[in-house]
Amino acid sequence: MRKFLIFFMFLSYKNAFCQLNETFDDGDFTNYPEWTGNVNDFTIDNGLLRSNSTALNQSFYLSAKNQLALDCVWEFDCNLKFAVSGNNYVDVYLVSDTDNLKSEVINGYFLRIGHTKKTLVLYKRTGNINSIIKLIEGQDNIVSSGSNNTFSIRVSRDIEGKFSLEWDKSQSRNNYTLEGESIADLNFLQTSWFGFVIQQSTASFQKKHYFDNITIKSTDNSFPKPIFTSAKEKIINILFNKPLGDANLHTLSNYQITPHQVINSVQKGNNEIILMLEDELLSGEYSVHILNLEDIYGNATSQPLETRFSYTKPYLVKRKDIIINEIFADPSPQIDLPTSEFIELYNTTEHTLPLKGFKYFDTTTSYIFGDIYITPKEYLILCSKNDTTEYKKYGRTLGISPWPTLNNASDIITLTDADDNIIDAVHYFDSWYRDPVKKNGGYTLELIDPFSDCIHAQNYAASMDPSGGTPGRKNSLSIPSDPQAITVQNIYLKDNNKTVLVQFNKAIDSLYAVSNHLYSINNGVGTPDKVSVNPDNFAEISLQYNNGITPGLNYNVEINKMVDCAGNMMEKTIKPFISPAEITKHDILISEVLFNPKVNSQSFIEIYNHTDKTFDLKNLFLATLAKDRDSVINIKAVTESSVLILPREYWVLSTNPENVKSEYYTSNPGHFIKMASIPSYSVEKGTVILLNQQKERIDQFSYDKKMHFPLLKDVKGVSLERSFYSREANAPGNFRSAAAAVGYATPAYQNSQYMEESVTVSKNTIQLSSKVFSPDNDGVDDILTIGYLMENTDYVANVSIYNEQGKLVRKLINNEKIGKEGMWIWDGFNDVTERVKSGIYIINTELFHINGDKKNFRNAVGLVNKQ
Repeated sequence: MRKFLIFFMFLSYKNAFCQLNETFDDGDFTNYPEWTGNVNDFTIDNGLLRSNSTALNQSFYLSAKNQLALDCVWEFDCNLKFAVSGNNYVDVYLVSDTDNLKSEVINGYFLRIGHTKKTLVLYKRTGNINSIIKLIEGQDNIVSSGSNNTFSIRVSRDIEGKFSLEWDKSQSRNNYTLEGESIADLNFLQTSWFGFVIQQSTASFQKKHYFDNITIKSTDNSFPKPIFTSAKEKIINILFNKPLGDANLHTLSNYQITPHQVINSVQKGNNEIILMLEDELLSGEYSVHILNLEDIYGNATSQPLETRFSYTKPYLVKRKDIIINEIFADPSPQIDLPTSEFIELYNTTEHTLPLKGFKYFDTTTSYIFGDIYITPKEYLILCSKNDTTEYKKYGRTLGISPWPTLNNASDIITLTDADDNIIDAVHYFDSWYRDPVKKNGGYTLELIDPFSDCIHAQNYAASMDPSGGTPGRKNSLSIPSDPQAITVQNIYLKDNNKTVLVQFNKAIDSLYAVSNHLYSINNGVGTPDKVSVNPDNFAEISLQYNNGITPGLNYNVEINKMVDCAGNMMEKTIKPFISPAEITKHDILISEVLFNPKVNSQSFIEIYNHTDKTFDLKNLFLATLAKDRDSVINIKAVTESSVLILPREYWVLSTNPENVKSEYYTSNPGHFIKMASIPSYSVEKGTVILLNQQKERIDQFSYDKKMHFPLLKDVKGVSLERSFYSREANAPGNFRSAAAAVGYATPAYQNSQYMEESVTVSKNTIQLSSKVFSPDNDGVDDILTIGYLMENTDYVANVSIYNEQGKLVRKLINNEKIGKEGMWIWDGFNDVTERVKSGIYIINTELFHINGDKKNFRNAVGLVNKQ
């Protein structure tokens, strides 16, 4: 009897350290321990667990409870009395979060015995069966017998999560062969179940699976240790390295939290203690001291345990923390952005904000966000899932499906949190574009001030960016939220000089702004007869003067005060403005033409204000000639909005100003206008025409590639520049190739070939511009001008050029009728477009009058070739 008690105590001690110890000697597998699953498909046969299913092409399983997943060992014997194959094998689940081992979703680890390579393989599974990852792959043909595959199998896992796999075909458990070791894997540190899943096909495999001597035990007899601690609001989760016992676990006095927190209750998980707190945690560093803790084997802590953790209190998203910052409802016609819709969200806070459960929707379609965040001050582009690739190049993009389609004219779009609280909502209208051209499509609506209290109609407008919008970056209209930030941006005349438009940088208080005593204009104009705020643009007011304002003069507008819609005040401001004059012939001239750009580059037209007056370029048009060389076609407005060109200023017209600025130096990068399109100009020859508001021709230039400097090998990317603004554009020699020294073009600043009208000619004489010139296209003394001044008109001229030997090298003018004064140009080339040699040349000029008068002039000039 005493020996029996000693044996019973030893067995009890041994079993205390086992989570599972099953020999099937009692002939029962439904109790002590309890196995669950397809119990009718198993039986006990001579003290062994054996499969008993007669189903064809089926799988069946048996599972038992187990809490050991780390720092433990699994051992069992098995015998598969058949030839394993791809349809006949066994999966042994060492770790599983579910008792149903045929579930579509299982998280854990399992050992596969058999299958196509007749081997032992340890897998990790995260979800469905297609998610499995090999941790240890055994050598092929270990399970090679066609009738008797006997094994003792041992799988160990240490405290770091590293697995090892061993097998012993003799089943003596004294001759284990190490099959392999894994790298540390800590994906699953807790478990609830262990079990077998059998896959069989035909009747020849039935009732031939045997299992015995199953043990799962800890390899660590020390007391439990915390390995990971996390917190959430009023909960602290402490994960231990082994399963915990119930003794003393629920005693609240065994836990002390620093800084102090009141604990309401303690709950237990497999390897986990859950502390339920009375109050929510604040952000900070915490420590937890734990006393009198035991594991399931009775191992107790010999001293207090301590674990530390950091906690950051989640930020609760409020209204306007995330705003709808940009809307692209009408992508057609395309400017530069993709031809697909998007909206842009912007995080206005300093917090990373979770969007999980948030909803974005319009009146018909909604989308619920998954587990995604938007970081502080981040832009997030939302578009249709099919358009994701198009927008990723602009910034962080989320493609969503279904996509709430944006209506062009008007729509309501809303962003709510997971509790359906509105974070932001916009009911937009196409009137918000405030521009008739941009309203037709290709431009986004941008939020002007994300922190303003203004109504949306005042705070959205069409993008000013040349590409049509600013996805993924700061809005082109964005202004700082500054109490002193109200400023006057532009002032100009409209409506036959009876209305002055004043544009502010932000929306103003429309009720305050309509008081006419706030405004006054000098030069006797005075206060306006009426003041109105643009209902489509609350940053613009109109000052109406019934008697009109004289154009072409300089004025000052005095604004006493101004208030924006948030109540911020602008103090007294005096702003000058110019009333543009009407454009007439030769006021604005064609100054430079690049009609044959480099590959992947853009052509451009440069214009020049040849007067002392100021003009508005919205009254200027670009055109060309029809094939009949008479009628004007392809008329294009230079700009739809007011752009003032001041006296002696150069401006460039192009469909892609940024490209031009990247190809050529310019000292005036702000003097470029992006046109939606320009007339088609041939790379061979064509005609550029400028028209005024009445569609009258104010300048016209017919170019030809033959006008280029003859020695240039390649004229791609070389512009033709105007030399004299006092002469007609088509006067011979007035347009020449831009100099190499300036990069072959001078967009928006003075031409390299510009020449001053410096030749003074006496009556009845011929005068040369210089005594020496060098025709090398370097921009210095490249041409010789031959000026004349006669007392009478109706002369016919012949101009011939001879070298020092008296040989004719160039017939410059042949029987040409001339006026009283003018000039001719010699470029230093002969009649067959060859550059003449350096030397002295004689300019012989013969003039014949219809009354018989005859004049003859001889002038000498030195020509120097530097190259």
